[in-house]
Amino acid sequence: MSCIVKQKKKGTSTIYAYRSESYWVPNVGPRSKRKLIGKVDPVTGEIVPTGKRGRPKKVQDQATATGVKDSVTDEVIDSENELERTKRALIESIAANQELESRINALTDENRSLKAENAKLQKQLDKIDQCLEKARSSILKAFDACIGAS
Repeated sequence: MSCIVKQKKKGTSTIYAYRSESYWVPNVGPRSKRKLIGKVDPVTGEIVPTGKRGRPKKVQDQATATGVKDSVTDEVIDSENELERTKRALIESIAANQELESRINALTDENRSLKAENAKLQKQLDKIDQCLEKARSSILKAFDACIGAS
């Protein structure tokens, strides 16, 4: 036995229509399988098919198929073209943004390694300064000893 079941989705208040097939399973009892037919239009109450085979055609396809073009259809087509251009521009800007982020990450890593190398060189420079200071003080002590001995 087959029937149509309408079910409301909790979060969106959208009503979906399903074809329900009932069948009997021995030692278990009755069961049913459901297949989505479409959405229920809230204004007219009609079932609007969903999915690729049942989805309504776009206005542009209908206009070219029937040969009818009016100002409303042209406006819809223009708005769809504008939407496509906007989508393309958005995709391009996202790609450029990702390239910039990868470049920023590379430069950040390079900056981090240069800072580490700079810190190592600064330590070496400090050691050289200490050695020079020790040598200077040793030379001054020797010079003072020479001058004091004479």
